[in-house]
Amino acid sequence: MTATTPVTGSIPPAPIAAAMAASTRSAEWTLIGMSADGQRLFINYSIGDPCSESAGILVEETSDTVTVTATTRVVKRASDCESVMRKANGYVDLRQPLGKRALIHASEARTPDNP
Repeated sequence: MTATTPVTGSIPPAPIAAAMAASTRSAEWTLIGMSADGQRLFINYSIGDPCSESAGILVEETSDTVTVTATTRVVKRASDCESVMRKANGYVDLRQPLGKRALIHASEARTPDNP
């Protein structure tokens, strides 16, 4: 993927999470594009199943890496919830362009107690 990968259509900003909150867990996401300057990442991310919802996207930046975590939280505990993950497209803005930093997909097993 290059910094000039075109993204078609209108993509809204993804909701941002300030930190991994209690009762949240990481979920899958996929990079679908990047702005020409490398400062905006377009992603397709999990927004939960019928018993959970998006808790936002957590972006952690260092001089060497950018770690992106899509988070969800349980909103209903029920044994009849389908195991069908819903997804959405959105973008996140970085403080600095991605450049040569590694883009890291946080583990889907990540929780506030298991970073």
